[in-house]
Parts: sequence; structure tokens; C-alpha cells
Amino acid sequence: MTVLGKILVFVNLVFSLVAAGLIVMVFSTRTNWNAAHTKLTAQYAALGASSQADVQAAKEETAAKDKLYQAEVQKSRAVEAQLTSATNDTKAARDELATLRQAQGSGQANLIAMTEELKRRNDEVTNEQRLRAELEKRVSQIDTQLEQERANKVKFELQWKEAVARNTEFQQETERLKREILQLRALLNGATTPPAGSGIVSTPENLQGTITLVKGNLAEITPGSDAGITVGAKLTVYRFTPQPDFLGYIEITAVEPHRAAGRLSGNKWSQIKVGDKIKAN
Repeated sequence: MTVLGKILVFVNLVFSLVAAGLIVMVFSTRTNWNAAHTKLTAQYAALGASSQADVQAAKEETAAKDKLYQAEVQKSRAVEAQLTSATNDTKAARDELATLRQAQGSGQANLIAMTEELKRRNDEVTNEQRLRAELEKRVSQIDTQLEQERANKVKFELQWKEAVARNTEFQQETERLKREILQLRALLNGATTPPAGSGIVSTPENLQGTITLVKGNLAEITPGSDAGITVGAKLTVYRFTPQPDFLGYIEITAVEPHRAAGRLSGNKWSQIKVGDKIKAN
């Protein structure tokens, strides 16, 4: 075997080892992403079930408090009716006492009896007023408890909506992972461009830029086509201060050499402002 043949055999061996290394790296990365997707899906399902159970329990407790409140209201109305009746009786007794005094012929005994009756009626009115005050206090306490339960209900509903929003972000992240897996599969199969129908627009992996203008759900960024940005590319928007935060995406719709424009999306797109950073997904 000639020297050239030995060199070719050695070069072929080196390329084979490099290809094997790349295959192992891609397989390991895809396995880790699938495990992360499965974990996120399980977390969302558990959070959704817990939130639904909390909201249902709050609704049932609120309904029970409402029933108790209605019962206390009915009792209060009954006491008010008794108080009205007692007041009317007292008035009638006073009228009778006035009549007796005007007649001045019924005797001192009747006057004393009527006075005692009037005192008894007054005691009944006082007792009814005390009962009414106690019932009003209990109704006030129930109202306070109902307000607390309504506040808890609103809290549970907000937690549920937050869980739904996080689920949307998880789904978007899952879609992004799926697109990257498609890219890796295409590279593993020897393709140099993304597979047809995958909806992926190739952008440089080390691409970085800045939001320079925001108007509604439209934004302008720098750089542009000179950095490899193309129409249809979907870039990630981040903010690094005061702490790193994922804000959403910008899908490029127009490109010039040193700038590009696109449409904002994601749950926090309305928080995106000038100075936020962008990078390739």
C-alpha cells in the first residue's frame, strides 16, 4: 500500500470517529429534551388538577355559606315581625292605659295591672331588640366570612389562570423543542437545510440583537440580513435586568441589511420594550 493510500485510510478513520461522536451527542441531546418535555407535561397536569379541586371546594363552601346566610336572614325577618307585633301590642296597651286613666272609674287595681302589663310588654320589646342585635351581629359575621370566601374564590381563579398561562408557555417551549429535534434529525440524516414542511427558517445559532422600536404588537430590531436574519425567522426576546426573564417571540416579516421588523407574540409580548435582547431559538 502506498503512502497516499495509508493517508487516505487514516483520514477516513478520523472522519468516521468524528461522525460517531456527533451521532452520540445528538442522541443524548434528544433524549434529555424528551425527558424534560415529559416532566413539564406531568407538572402541568398535576397543577391543573390541584387548581380545579381548590376552585370546586371554594365554590361548594361559598354555596354552604350562602345557605347559612339566607337562613339567618329568615330568622332576622321573623324576629323583626315579632318585634313589630310586640310594639303594636305595647301601643295598644298604652292606649288602654290612657283610656283607663281618662275613665278614672276602673280602680287602682286595674291601673296597677295595666302598668304591670305595660312593663311586661316593654320587657318583651327590650328582649326582642336584644335578640335582633345579636342576629344582626351574626349576620355581619357571616357577611365577613362570605367576603373572605369570595376573595379566596377569586384567588383560586387567578391561580388557575396563571396555571393555564404557564401551560401555554410550556406548550410553546415544547413546540420549539420539537422544531429543534426535527433540525437535529435532519442534520443526523445528512440534510443541510431544514426538512420540507417543518416550518423552520434557519438562522445563525449565535445570533444576538436588540429591540430598537416597539409599536403595538410590531417591533423593529437590529441587525438585519447582514447577520443572516431572513423573513419567517422566529427569534426569542429576553430581558436580562434586573433578572433574566423570557418575554416572548418576534416573527420576522421584513428584512433590510442592517435592521428587520416583525410581529410580537407570547404571553408577555405587551411587556417588550426598547432595549430588550433577541437571539435565535
